[in-house]
Amino acid sequence: MKKKIRAGLISITMACTFIPTFSFAADTNVNIDNNFWDANFARYIAKTFDKNGDGYLSKDETSGVTTIDITKAKRVDSVDGIECFKDLKTLKVAKGADIYMEPIKGVTVYEGNGISLDACYNNVKLKFKTRHKYTGKSIKPEIKTFTVNGKKVPKSKYTIKYLENKEAGIADLKITAKKNSGYSGTILETFEIYPKTPSISKTTVGKGAVTVKMRAKVSSTHGQKYQVAYKVKGTSKWKYKKSKNQTIKIKSLKKGKKYQIKVRALAYASDPKEPPAKGNWSKVKTTSKIK
Repeated sequence: MKKKIRAGLISITMACTFIPTFSFAADTNVNIDNNFWDANFARYIAKTFDKNGDGYLSKDETSGVTTIDITKAKRVDSVDGIECFKDLKTLKVAKGADIYMEPIKGVTVYEGNGISLDACYNNVKLKFKTRHKYTGKSIKPEIKTFTVNGKKVPKSKYTIKYLENKEAGIADLKITAKKNSGYSGTILETFEIYPKTPSISKTTVGKGAVTVKMRAKVSSTHGQKYQVAYKVKGTSKWKYKKSKNQTIKIKSLKKGKKYQIKVRALAYASDPKEPPAKGNWSKVKTTSKIK
């Protein structure tokens, strides 16, 4: 399952809680120009919190600041440096803002009046079945749990769309907040549709080798491969070999030894960068002695 937390350029539209990336010493004055690299944000910080205008933020100037509101500030692309406000609980940004920010523990981020599913992905708890057997029909996992910051999101607040959810491989589940629902943005998760289990139809022992033939139904038009696992009978360490063919020859085997073999199918998604959906292993078959 894809794990997609947005550390980098994110569209902020919702309340969320973050994790700190670096810290400031409690007794150290913070140089505004050096620590707030976004010029517009630095100007806002200086104007709003640098009471004596010395270009530094003292402990007294940062203490007790629980809310920072940049909804009306000139475009801000980064809030780096905001970590010096130890008591900060709320950050408000303009609707549609794209801001580079690292996670900040305990800070709730608002964009407009909505709650952004994108910006708060790391505080979303989404529970659904992530592994399904290929059936030839569309697979649509049911959402069992959906909370943001511990609060349940009603089903009436969002829509669900399933993508590439018929063939074996990695499918997508896309949740989109409805308009005027109090939420905004999307969440994209993945689930696995694993291919049918092939069976070993025949093993042919040769000189230092064994040829494995299997029966398998193709469950994906994007690409399906097969994996053979083999080991010397009585040992515990499996070795593996992949092939796009349903006949696989395993070489360099030990003479006089019997081998145990099992196979499974691997189904690939339309995106070749995605890992394959792994089918279940077949029953183990033991060969005769290798010649």
